[in-house]
Amino acid sequence: IPVLKLQRTFSGIGLDQVLAIPPGSRVLIVSTPREASEENITLLRQLGLTHLIYEPYWQGRKINPEKFEYAVSPGMFSYCPYTFPHMIDLGQKIISVCDFTRILNLLNIDLRYGDVFEYRTIRNHIDTSRKVVQALEHSENLRRIQAALLHEIDDAVIALNSSGELIICSPRAQDFFGNSDVILHNRDLQAAMHVLDSTQSAGPAAEEIQSTETILLTIRGDAFFCRRSVLQITGQSIQFYTFRRAQQIQEMEQSLRRKLYQKGFSARYHFKDVWGSSPKSVRMIEKAHLFAEADQAILIEGESGTGKELLAQAIHNASPRAKGPFVAVNLSAIPETLVESELFGYQEGAFTGAKKGGKPGFFEIAHEGTLFLDEIGDVPMALQVLLLRVLEERTFMRVGGDRYIPISARVIAATNRPLEEMVRNGTFRSDLYYRLNVLSIVTSPLRGMKDEIPSFVSRYFDTLFGEEKTLSESAVSVLTRYDWPGNFRELKNVVEYLHYTTVGRTLLERDDLPEYLLRSVSPDTDGLVVAGRLDLLDFDPLMPEALRIFAAASPSGVGRSVLAERLSYLSGETVSESRVRRILSLLHEHGLIRSGTTRQGSFLTDFGRAYCKEL
Repeated sequence: IPVLKLQRTFSGIGLDQVLAIPPGSRVLIVSTPREASEENITLLRQLGLTHLIYEPYWQGRKINPEKFEYAVSPGMFSYCPYTFPHMIDLGQKIISVCDFTRILNLLNIDLRYGDVFEYRTIRNHIDTSRKVVQALEHSENLRRIQAALLHEIDDAVIALNSSGELIICSPRAQDFFGNSDVILHNRDLQAAMHVLDSTQSAGPAAEEIQSTETILLTIRGDAFFCRRSVLQITGQSIQFYTFRRAQQIQEMEQSLRRKLYQKGFSARYHFKDVWGSSPKSVRMIEKAHLFAEADQAILIEGESGTGKELLAQAIHNASPRAKGPFVAVNLSAIPETLVESELFGYQEGAFTGAKKGGKPGFFEIAHEGTLFLDEIGDVPMALQVLLLRVLEERTFMRVGGDRYIPISARVIAATNRPLEEMVRNGTFRSDLYYRLNVLSIVTSPLRGMKDEIPSFVSRYFDTLFGEEKTLSESAVSVLTRYDWPGNFRELKNVVEYLHYTTVGRTLLERDDLPEYLLRSVSPDTDGLVVAGRLDLLDFDPLMPEALRIFAAASPSGVGRSVLAERLSYLSGETVSESRVRRILSLLHEHGLIRSGTTRQGSFLTDFGRAYCKEL
């Protein structure tokens, strides 16, 4: 009886999946008996699948299944009691086309049946080949993407495999150390790699990256920030070395600072820009210096135009957060419906018109820096609750968001409104007030620094125009007797006016001053109290007490409710709101007080102070 020894092979099913297994992976070949498993390993290698580490398995063999992520079998997984993350079935093995033809000859069967068998066999191999071609195309595309990325990045990147062979060399690395053919022989590179290798601890776990600290090395006289990372993958240890010139990082930092400056997220002023040499001003500046070193919230109170934001910027620039952003927000300028989204940001789709991708809020932008909240007294009550939470918990949630974002930003708040009075009236939360008022500073109004006005004028001329001008005694008399409701902002406007109206002159006379100043200040203001004005007291017996209350008022002025409360206490009777309004109206009408800006309160004028001395 004739005997044919047949050679079986794989049908082609699943071979593309085997090809896709990462190189160096341990793969279990499941078949039985042992000889069959070993034969399948030989056959896989003959097919060119040599990139894997094969391990034979036959029925009854003891193994540790945790060592294997992949298992491959020609339809014999039923003989294996274990399961694996990836199991590839190659299907039943088939005989070769040559052996099938020999069988047809032996049995005297029409050879055209061989064409049918060959078609079915070749079809599987064609399908496998097509998948292999697609995989190769995908691999080539990835290679091109990798090359493009390496060309675009500024870092010099070098990668070695576990055998020390060069597998990646970016164009920037070749610029620094030479062509890829000779780069590993560069002595400067070898020295740098030796230093980096000595800082590496034990190797990382599989699929993890372990990096050294970034260290500064000098290579050929240039400073480089260098780093070594190790990736353990598919049994190989891939080492990455990255190098970047320190000069590049400095240039990036300078560029970022310029962009932040253009966006207004930087502080221009320092303590040298804070003016004042009187004992009161010096104490205020010294206190601000001390507060700059702390990290608690600061509340700056004072009238409009007294330099609250300038002082906040100086504090930021003298603080440990000076390298971070300084974000100034005028809360009174933001519509109430938008305050929350501007402060805390919003997620995509949070509301109609929300930007794609969302938008960070001012708190997020101010991370690691300072957030200056100007006009804090204008914050709606509903938002005060959210502000309190951020200050206490150091976390916030975007509008439409579902998670809290940690934040590290110092808050400096400012106001020209009487917050204490607002707390008593219930229009400002007491808990938020005390949370903001950890460190408090009160800026002085210009009318309280009249002796320094001539020096302020000289400094404005110098800083704004590089000029030296001298004020006559008559001009100084007018400037020091004026009340300056606009404070430093108004004084700056006057200096600009004088600059353009006194070109070519260095001595400024009284008549050079703006007309409104001359109208506001009478030549004989030292004797303003005349008999006719004393009759004003006949309108209301509480008028003298009201004037005394204004005379003893803080720089933030006196509000109507505070005046009513104090008059009621002093008179022993309840003073009605209408009576207080009448008293304020009479005082204002006769030039004894003036109204503050932005709902501040009221203040005595020069005439009012002179009048009080006669009481």
